[in-house]
Amino acid sequence: MSSTAPFNEKLWFAIAEPSRRKLIEILLLKGEATASRLADEVPFSRQAVSKHIAVLKRAGLVKERKAGKEVRFSVEPEGLSAATQELSRAATLWDERLQKIKYIAETLHQGRMEEKERAQMDTKTIAKEQFIKSTPERVFKALTQKEELEGWFVQEADIELKPGGTIRTNWAPGVGEHGRVKEVKPSHLFSFTWEGAFSPTPTTFTFELTKEKDGTLLTLTHSGIGEGEGWEAYTNMSKAWDAHLKDLTSWIETGTCPPPGPRG
Repeated sequence: MSSTAPFNEKLWFAIAEPSRRKLIEILLLKGEATASRLADEVPFSRQAVSKHIAVLKRAGLVKERKAGKEVRFSVEPEGLSAATQELSRAATLWDERLQKIKYIAETLHQGRMEEKERAQMDTKTIAKEQFIKSTPERVFKALTQKEELEGWFVQEADIELKPGGTIRTNWAPGVGEHGRVKEVKPSHLFSFTWEGAFSPTPTTFTFELTKEKDGTLLTLTHSGIGEGEGWEAYTNMSKAWDAHLKDLTSWIETGTCPPPGPRG
């Protein structure tokens, strides 16, 4: 049978109903049976059995034989063979279609991965180091607590200090950034994503703290920075971070610094 030939609609209609499939199963086990006998085997009436048998006969799956006053029904071998071929053909077609779907999905996934890799290659990273005469605990507090951030960095800050927690900052009313906390290691590391007013796609901040003899070495990594349209505010971001880290140092060491806000 050609894979492009039309399917037998009567056959598919017949076997689509679970009750009719049950009748075929019973007839295969018993060989042949009357409508009354079939009704004894199923949870529906003799009238319903007769209607289902009529559908199976039209599909060529069941035949009848008169024995005196009784009419006995049995499975039609040729019809069952045709049904088996039809089901096999359908399975093959579905397998081919699933393979095509799989190929398309894998191709799309590969395309997205390549696009992501290209995007990553097109981004840049800013790395800074700042020595602060204070303990890692004090520096970590200045980087993660609302009242501290509002003292040296932004006008408004709100942080859920846990992986997956939200972080929101405002430079001015209605002008701010938001993101998700990625990693928290008290007194050692704080990492989060950031996007909003000045970054069209998320960038990532990572602050690492290393204890030294007279204080703490703070290492800042700001990655995922793009270029071109939408990234104009990042043109002087390296200088801006120099100023922010200077403010942070002054805030921690002296308790004062210029009013928080954008730099650069």
